[in-house]
Amino acid sequence: MSREIAAAQRQAIDLNQRAGLMRSSAVAQAAANGVNAGAGSALTSQAQIAARGRYQADMDLWSGQNQASGLMNRAAGKRYSGDLDALAGEEMQRASTLNALSTIAGGGASFMRMYGGRASF
Repeated sequence: MSREIAAAQRQAIDLNQRAGLMRSSAVAQAAANGVNAGAGSALTSQAQIAARGRYQADMDLWSGQNQASGLMNRAAGKRYSGDLDALAGEEMQRASTLNALSTIAGGGASFMRMYGGRASF
């Protein structure tokens, strides 16, 4: 479960770094063309690049956490199913014990009917 979250975090960090590089590249390109990178459409472009990178990183983190949550739910379901199977096994064991005791009691009753409760050796 934590592997999914860790993988999503690594992917989000990578996306943030790539967005930062794209933003830096946009600033450098604007400056190289003589445009003030700190104002106007150049600044708007930088903000859009940063916002899109952050959005993608957040979506990757959400996806990893969602996968981890799904795995936790599946594990809980398997534990519950295992608990039910264990309970069923215990009940079957009790039933077999009662069945054995009833067989023994039935055998004793048959002996009593056959010999009238008197042992003749």
